[in-house]
Amino acid sequence: MPATPERTDPEREHLAAAAHSFGVPVDGFTITRVTAGSGLSALRYGTGRPGVVLLHGGGQNAHTWDITVAAAGLAGVAVDLPGHGRSPWTADHDHSPRRLAPAVRRAVTELAPGCRVLVGMSLGGMVALDLAASLPDLRALVLVDVSPGSTVPPGSTVGAAQRLARAPLDDLVEQVHRLSPERDPAPLRHSIWHATRDAGDGDRAWTADPGARVGSFEDLWPELEQLAPLLHLVLAAHGSFVPPGDLERLRRLVPAVRVHRLPGTTHSVQSTRPRALAEVLVQVAAAAGLAPGATA
Repeated sequence: MPATPERTDPEREHLAAAAHSFGVPVDGFTITRVTAGSGLSALRYGTGRPGVVLLHGGGQNAHTWDITVAAAGLAGVAVDLPGHGRSPWTADHDHSPRRLAPAVRRAVTELAPGCRVLVGMSLGGMVALDLAASLPDLRALVLVDVSPGSTVPPGSTVGAAQRLARAPLDDLVEQVHRLSPERDPAPLRHSIWHATRDAGDGDRAWTADPGARVGSFEDLWPELEQLAPLLHLVLAAHGSFVPPGDLERLRRLVPAVRVHRLPGTTHSVQSTRPRALAEVLVQVAAAAGLAPGATA
């Protein structure tokens, strides 16, 4: 009888080629799909006690963190926000941070009860601000290119991919590469595969809720000011969503040593320079009592 083909781990689909393009080894790197009692889906990285929790940006999903976490070597949990990835959509399509935070809080409390480092990018960063105070073991909050007054800069292509019509994977990779020619096609393929679902006839369709409404983040300044002693800021070098006025205000709250503008990065820092972001997270985690290897 012919040998049965080896089944591919669906959570590692297209990961090896994407990670290789950044020089990040992923042999032995484990990704496990888990579901919280709140119904949210998440990825568990490593087999140790998860000390890091990661929240993605709008239109993304938990897999956006794969290569960054592999490079950092830390055990953690990445949550699919409501309306994203494999998590259910909200009935009212309201994706404001305060609307999403309760379900995410329940998922984090269940899946990573000893969370010491909370990482949030863009929309996920604002959700993190809302729930951070409820995590008793939290030692650091890392906001990736976001602030309460965040604005989309002129000419930004962020969000444009999710407006593309369903199409075969190769076609979507080609179209998104035209939007972001600076990005390597291999990581794009990994990103797009996990941000889409099989729509039939060989097409892939985006999984994020196209009717999502986010609104303003301005009401989260009080939480940010309260959490300032725990804050670390990671800023994109190009096309940052943190406007100058917010940056000036943030620099009065956060010491310069905890503000990181990473060269060569765009808004989705984890997609453009995952190793650079991983280096920051390793430093933050070490200060919070977490060590690479021992927890992965």
